Amino acid sequence: MQESRTLFEDNFPSISREQYSEAAILAKKLRAIISKRDAGSNNNFTDPNYIWEPIKVMSYCFDPTYEVVNTWRLHTYLFPGNSLLPYICAYHNAIPKTLVKKYQRKVAWVPDEYIFRPPRIMAECGWEINGGIVNDETLMYQKHVSTLYFEGVIEKLRSIKNPKILEIGGGYGGLAYFLKKLVPHARYYMVDLAESLIFSSIYLQIASPGAVDPETAIYDGANKDVLNPAGNHFTFIPNFLVRDPIGKTGFDLVINTGSFGEMKKEQVQEYADVISKLLAPTGFLYEENHDKIYDDLSYLKKGTSSLSSVNDILAAKFSLFAANGRRKLWYGNEAAVQAIMPFKNIVKEKDRKAYSHWTFEQNISRIVQRLPKVKATIKSFVGR
Repeated sequence: MQESRTLFEDNFPSISREQYSEAAILAKKLRAIISKRDAGSNNNFTDPNYIWEPIKVMSYCFDPTYEVVNTWRLHTYLFPGNSLLPYICAYHNAIPKTLVKKYQRKVAWVPDEYIFRPPRIMAECGWEINGGIVNDETLMYQKHVSTLYFEGVIEKLRSIKNPKILEIGGGYGGLAYFLKKLVPHARYYMVDLAESLIFSSIYLQIASPGAVDPETAIYDGANKDVLNPAGNHFTFIPNFLVRDPIGKTGFDLVINTGSFGEMKKEQVQEYADVISKLLAPTGFLYEENHDKIYDDLSYLKKGTSSLSSVNDILAAKFSLFAANGRRKLWYGNEAAVQAIMPFKNIVKEKDRKAYSHWTFEQNISRIVQRLPKVKATIKSFVGR
């Protein structure tokens, strides 16, 4: 029987059978961890927020067929909530002018090597702009990379002999892929729900050849040696084992984009405490989140003022270094500020016009985000 073809096969190479076999190994190891976890006693930290109930719909990806892995990006729509299906439907249409404008605005002042271009694999799709595939996730990752570049973080990581990065809630692995490309000698750890790690580990195993060893990439609590900070590879850690790396290494950068606001209050507090112990003295926490934590549905009766704040939880453990819209850099030690400033100045001096433009964009972003609060304050004042 002849296998059906997709429009992607004309543009992207199919994965090899060896790559599929390695993906199957990763999925099998993580399924075993899920079974062991579910058989044990659950707790507030292990159990995901109700927001993550839909991940059960993705169970077919936990034991994926070759066809599913070959089109993996079409199955990662829960991360970060953007489906690629509209791009398939509009595959032969003209590029939307609004998308072009958004993209041009985000990359206008960024050096070419810092422009996020996803690899042409696993059915990645969007429109071709500036030599790369552009979709909603391209735009999202670009703002993170730009922030880390202009704040001097990436330059600092490049200067470190053995930089160590920890990403919490890394989705399907898109940001990890590009940061690893920019800092190839980095040792990269990812912490997430075991179900989510199936998506990121398989994606990165194929997107970053040689950086994911399917036999040793998954930490299960018993194989302590895989936490060794030496090397330049990926290690995937289920969320309930996140305390295990404490004392084994200090991280130069910890990242969370989006998921703190999707967790329970207790989970965010636990992560804040863990991060405070994992950060190196000169390390930073980079995060972008909606501030309110919708950890249950009680706010429907009590009102949104009853919701916990991500910012308040983090501020109890860290000091704020920079805020660019919702994107924030936190530090736990003054040594971190002293260590980052030379690299931030290097970026600033390299192209003052670009740096000034980026700073202006961030100021506009902050003003726009504050508008609802300003309007509420005015209405409250006028109403008195």
